[in-house]
Amino acid sequence: MPPHPGVTRTRPSTAFPLGMAFAIGWSPCIGPVLTGILAVAASTSSVVAGTSLLLAYSLGLALPFLALAAGAGTPAVIVMLRRHGRGFETGGGLLLIGIGALMLTGVWQWLFAPLQRALSGTDGRLCEPRRRSSSDGPSSAGSSGPWRGGQQVIA
Repeated sequence: MPPHPGVTRTRPSTAFPLGMAFAIGWSPCIGPVLTGILAVAASTSSVVAGTSLLLAYSLGLALPFLALAAGAGTPAVIVMLRRHGRGFETGGGLLLIGIGALMLTGVWQWLFAPLQRALSGTDGRLCEPRRRSSSDGPSSAGSSGPWRGGQQVIA
């Protein structure tokens, strides 16, 4: 089947450099987000909660690519993407602006508080601070050991 007019043929040898360029462009975006999700997943109260967070992140990242790949071979999809590409860009930009406004006003956190509580198994805080008990060690200010002046010292 001949390619759609305006679409160049690709070779397997071009896939690797294209993937490298894509990875370089996305690393600053995905790296901090994935790091944050991994940190939150590691501090949740159960394996199921942490796995749920990572699954949701992975699905949200993969589904658009899978949907595009499923229809990428059809000329109608290519024509539609070219025709409406500017609309997708505008819609994505407006979505980012809207989410930013919700974050600035605190509405975003209010909307996701029930989900956060459900995944964390706590009252909304993902990491509970460690409470000091009498069995943790001496409490005098000049003491030695892991506790000095009522604060835990991590060496």
